[in-house]
Amino acid sequence: MSKKWGITKLIAILLIFGLIIICCERNQEKAENNAVINNSEDDIFYQTPPFELKIIPEGILISLGDIPDDITSIIVDIDNWGDRVYTFQNDDYPIRRDMISSSMARIEGECLEQIKQIKEIIFPFVKSGEKYNVFVVYLKPDMDSASPPFCRIIAESGIYLQNEVELILNENNTSVRLSEEPKFTSDAVYSDNTNSFSFCMFNDEITSVLGVLSTDHNTNNMSWDFEPAISEQIKRSRELTGIREPEKEKYKSGDYTAFIQYSINIIYDNIEWQNYFIKSPRFNYTVQ
Repeated sequence: MSKKWGITKLIAILLIFGLIIICCERNQEKAENNAVINNSEDDIFYQTPPFELKIIPEGILISLGDIPDDITSIIVDIDNWGDRVYTFQNDDYPIRRDMISSSMARIEGECLEQIKQIKEIIFPFVKSGEKYNVFVVYLKPDMDSASPPFCRIIAESGIYLQNEVELILNENNTSVRLSEEPKFTSDAVYSDNTNSFSFCMFNDEITSVLGVLSTDHNTNNMSWDFEPAISEQIKRSRELTGIREPEKEKYKSGDYTAFIQYSINIIYDNIEWQNYFIKSPRFNYTVQ
């Protein structure tokens, strides 16, 4: 399977994808099963070739285009098309209010070599009748990616949570716990990497993902006391020297909307997927 990589790095990429998703979605008006999205080449950024989606009993089959030999990783980012809330600061800077993907995988190493040969990826964590955006990015060394091609599809079958798991906040909004252990509709192979809680907050100008606590799936740890850890992390971030705009905006004093989400790492067909299926209710969070 792919090499392990840090949760912090993953969250940063997820944030980048959130903005990419918005820009692509505003230019895409029709959703079609098995659609192919064409993109032009860019002189500065590497453009991922188009791909196709197909419904199969296991979930969604992603059929890839040509994969050059110098590609060192493939990122697959998938979210629920029907669960999106936006505000707009201006026409050039749309903001997704919940800028977190439903599922994501970074494919590298031996797993990548296998994918280069078969040019297919199965994504199984879908629910019948739900609509999904699928983004694929090929990455080369020392080269950024242009806006990736994406397709939309409505799932017919797959693996999904079979119980209604909730994230329950305490009265002071300083701690959160899972209502019960997540159970899937089919056997799931959990990764050696950790599942995790993450703290997310936003206002009308900025979206931040702050504060990650990892919890081993094999333990009974189903809760997270995220305060005072989040407040302390914000304080430390303010003290960093040389922090650039607009990064400082993440740490301005004021009232924010926040939520907690829980990710579950599952391996399917040698690919590790980080799945964000469980979110807490939104709550008010004040940065002092």
